Amino acid sequence: MSMLLSAPLRRAARALPLSVRSLFRTLWLKARTHQETTPGGWTVRLREYNEPQHPGLLSFITTVWNTDPAYLQPLAASVFEQEGGTKFEWFILDNGSTDPRTRAALERIGAHPCVRLERVEENLGIIGGMKYCLDRASGRYVLPLDSDDLLSLDCVRIMTTAIVENNYPPLLYSDEDKLRGQEHVLPYFKPDWDPVLFLHSCYIAHLCALDRILALECGCYTDAAAEGSHDWDSFTRFHLARHTPVHVPEVIYSWRMHENSTSENIASKPVVYSSHQAVISRFLSGGAKPDLYSVAESPLFGGMPDWRIQRRREAAAPLTTVVLVDSPTAPLPELPTNGYAPHEIVSVSRAEGLAGLARALRGVEGLVHILPQDVQVRDPEWAWEALTLMELFPDTVTVGGRIVGRNGLLLHASGCFGFGRGCDPPDRGRPLTDPGYFAIAWKPHSASAVSAQHAVFRADFLTPLVERLARNGKASLPFLGAWAGAAARRANLRTVYSPFLIASCSTDWEAEVSDDERAAFLLAHAELMPEESLLSRHVGFSPAAPHVWTPAAKRDAHLRGLLGWAQAVASS
Repeated sequence: MSMLLSAPLRRAARALPLSVRSLFRTLWLKARTHQETTPGGWTVRLREYNEPQHPGLLSFITTVWNTDPAYLQPLAASVFEQEGGTKFEWFILDNGSTDPRTRAALERIGAHPCVRLERVEENLGIIGGMKYCLDRASGRYVLPLDSDDLLSLDCVRIMTTAIVENNYPPLLYSDEDKLRGQEHVLPYFKPDWDPVLFLHSCYIAHLCALDRILALECGCYTDAAAEGSHDWDSFTRFHLARHTPVHVPEVIYSWRMHENSTSENIASKPVVYSSHQAVISRFLSGGAKPDLYSVAESPLFGGMPDWRIQRRREAAAPLTTVVLVDSPTAPLPELPTNGYAPHEIVSVSRAEGLAGLARALRGVEGLVHILPQDVQVRDPEWAWEALTLMELFPDTVTVGGRIVGRNGLLLHASGCFGFGRGCDPPDRGRPLTDPGYFAIAWKPHSASAVSAQHAVFRADFLTPLVERLARNGKASLPFLGAWAGAAARRANLRTVYSPFLIASCSTDWEAEVSDDERAAFLLAHAELMPEESLLSRHVGFSPAAPHVWTPAAKRDAHLRGLLGWAQAVASS
C-alpha cells in the first residue's frame, strides 16, 4: 500500500495501530476493486470520463461528530487516493466531537494538504454544521460527504467531467451503492431527473454537487426543520428556484450500512419523520395553491417515513368516466370516488373500439377516466390522486397505475419504451406486495406509458389523439396507453404512474394486442427507445433481468432484435 499512497498519508498510516492499518488497507483495496468492476468496467469509465482535475472546482464538505476511526480512515483513503491527485478541497468540520479517538484520527487526516480542518466546541447539529462548511468552502461546487461512507477512486474525475461537459450546471447527483462491511451491495442505478419521484423519494442522494454561490442564494442549510434530510431540502430549494439537476449515471459513492445509519436502521434518526414532512411541505409551497395539499403517511409502508400527498375536497376539475361495456344494456357501475365532484359516468360499446371512444369524447372537458366494465377499482382515492398529480406537475396529461390479475400479480404498472416487447413494465409479474426496485413501484413517478384500463387523461390531450388513432386504423383500445405515452413524450408532456390508482381485472389487455399493432408502434416510435432517462443505461431491457446490470452489447442486441422483429412483421 505504501507505494501507492502520498507521503503525508504514508506517515499518517505508519502511526496507526497495526489492526487499524490492516483494516485501512483492506477497505482501500476493496474500493479500488469496486472501481475496476463497476458496471461498464474501469476502462470504459476512463474513456468516457477523462477530464483532468480542475483546482478550485470541487469542495467536499464533511461534518464529524464522534465518528468511529474505523470509518473515517477508509473514507480518507478513498478521498486522498483519487486518480489524478488531490487538486480539490476537503473541508472537514469537527462538530464538537468528544471521543478522543475521533479527534486524534481527524488530526492525522487534517495533515493532508487538501484538507481544511476546523473545529467547534459545541455541536451545531447537521444543518448548522453543513452551513458552517458551505460558508467557508472555497470550491465552485460543494459535495456533501458523510463521515462514514466511501468514494470510488474515479469519483473526482467522473464528477469533473460531468460538470464540464454539461457546461457547469447548477447541481448534479450520481448513482450509488451500499457498503455492508467490506462488500459493495445494492447498486442503485437511478433515473434521470424526475420531479414526481423526487417529491416522493430522496433518490438524488448520494453523491450530490451544488453550485456553492447558488446554494447560498437558495438558502441551503438554513432550516433546522430539515435536520435529517439536508440533501432533499437542498435539491428542493434549487427546484423551486427553477434549476434542473444533471444526473451522473455512475456508481461513485458507497453508503455504509450500520446500526447508526438510516441505510440500515431508519430508527437511528427519528428526526427523519418530521424533516421529511418539512421538506415535502416546502416543495408544495412552490405550487399555485399550496393550501390545497397536505402530507400524509403512505398506507403502503406500514408506518415507515414514506408519504403521499392528499388534496382538499374542493374546486375539482370536471371528470367524465367512460365505461367500456360489452353490452349496451349493461348497467353502469357504482364507482367509488371519495366524493369527487363534478363526476359523470357514460358508456360506450367496447366493440366500437377507438371510433366509439372518439364519439363519446366529443364535447367532454376537464379530465377523462377510461374504465372497462370488468375492471374493479380498489382505491377510492384514485380521482383525487390523479387530479393532485396533474395540478402539482402541470405538464402531466396521463395518470395510471397498477392493474392486478386474479392471481395477485401485476399485469401492468409503469411502462418503459424499449423494455420487453417495446413498452412493457419492468414490474409486470411481480406480486402486489412487492415494492419493486428501491420501492419505486410503491411511489408515484414518471413513466413512458401506463395501462388505459384504469387511467385518467386530460381531455384536451386524449380527444384529438383518439380521433387521430381511430382514423389511422392500426391502434386499439388495449394498447391505447402506449400510443398515448408516445404522443405525450413527443410533445414534451408527462405520463405519471401512481400506485394509488389500483384496479383488479380478469382480462390481460396486453394479451389482446396484435403483433401487427405492436410492430407498427415500434417502427413509428423507434427513436424513443430505449428510454434511458427512466431506466438506466446500465441495466437490461429484457424481462428476464429487470434492474440488473447488463453489458451494453447485450442490451443493444435486445433492442436490435426487437426492431428486427417489428420490421419482419410489417413486411410479412
